[in-house]
Amino acid sequence: MKIESQKPTEFTVNEDKILWKLLRHGYTNPHRSTDIANLKKGLKNVSKKEIKEFIKKCENLGWGFRIKKKQEHFYLNPKAIPEIRKYLEDKGFPL
Repeated sequence: MKIESQKPTEFTVNEDKILWKLLRHGYTNPHRSTDIANLKKGLKNVSKKEIKEFIKKCENLGWGFRIKKKQEHFYLNPKAIPEIRKYLEDKGFPL
């Protein structure tokens, strides 16, 4: 099943970095997800508001899922990985 989504041209530089971090660390299934509070770690000048907007954008594009464990977790859609990789390569991120 191919994922039909709109072009994610509205992502900011910080949101691109969060997306790259999730892909690089392999957060691509419910068993390998990250706490939403941890998305900010290691990235300067990223606010909680930006993270919430990023998560909404990813969910709207079909690129990610939010799940409830003890805390709220997030992971990338495994079926969208090729599309995410292409997007990040076009932005100049090393993969």
